[in-house]
Amino acid sequence: MVGVSAVDSTPSDTRNAEELLKKAARYVQEDKPLAIGSDVELAGRVGVDLQNAFNGRVVYCEGDFLFYNGKRWEAIQAAVLRRFVQKYDGVKYGARNSVVRLGTGKINSVLTELSSMLAAPDWFKSVRVGVNCQNGFVVFDEDGTPTLEPHSADHRQRHVLGAEYGATKRTYAGSLFEKLLSGCFFDDPEAEQKIKVLSEVAGATVLGYGPKLIDPKAVVLLGPTAENGKSRILGVLRGLLPETAVSTIPPTKFADERYLVRLVGKQLNTSDELGSAGAIGADIFKRCITGDPVSARDVYASAN
Repeated sequence: MVGVSAVDSTPSDTRNAEELLKKAARYVQEDKPLAIGSDVELAGRVGVDLQNAFNGRVVYCEGDFLFYNGKRWEAIQAAVLRRFVQKYDGVKYGARNSVVRLGTGKINSVLTELSSMLAAPDWFKSVRVGVNCQNGFVVFDEDGTPTLEPHSADHRQRHVLGAEYGATKRTYAGSLFEKLLSGCFFDDPEAEQKIKVLSEVAGATVLGYGPKLIDPKAVVLLGPTAENGKSRILGVLRGLLPETAVSTIPPTKFADERYLVRLVGKQLNTSDELGSAGAIGADIFKRCITGDPVSARDVYASAN
């Protein structure tokens, strides 16, 4: 095991929301008059404003406007986006000094045009395989040797672990984790093999490698009796990742596009209850596991 130490992993969009709202006021391009004040022209201006404010490229992918915050690609909050548009309310345009008048419909229209201008639908198809830690990006060579690289926007990472990579190795023997696993598989002749499988699951979870497997699989923890450690193991897997990377949608909800959309961008989905046999036998369940395209809709946004 590589050594890690926990650090503050509060999402930056939570810490900096007020700061970002203040930024919006500074990026109205008053020195460059609007020509016709159309939604398309406003969208183009807002796009430039966003890239100036966020110090680089802003893209639209899978229902979100995203910027690189120095460690990961982060969604811009809806309130922040709207504030960037709202600052153009009352701005003059054209030879007659007409005035831009914004309302909910026009702001929505501007953002719709902006989503088209900044569209990058395949943005996350070239994600670099590795572990995105607080102090860098860990990659592995063919024999499994880890190397720490500086963070880069080109890694296309959505999440960053709440821990730092270090050279100090920590032992598994004698740990509470060993106690958990030895208790789960007590007197099981296949205990060693099952623990290795769970280790592979944990590794694939942290790497976000599940969809990249040649033969993707879902993992079902079977325990005929209560208090057999299933929930604890699920808790350990969830704890490996930041909250932004985890969802808890049960298979019975996969057919509901309002729930299915919550799987976008996640590295792990867990459910304490499997539900009916019909749910895991359904075509939508299979497509979610294998990574085949599915349609989902946010009730406040367009379908993806």
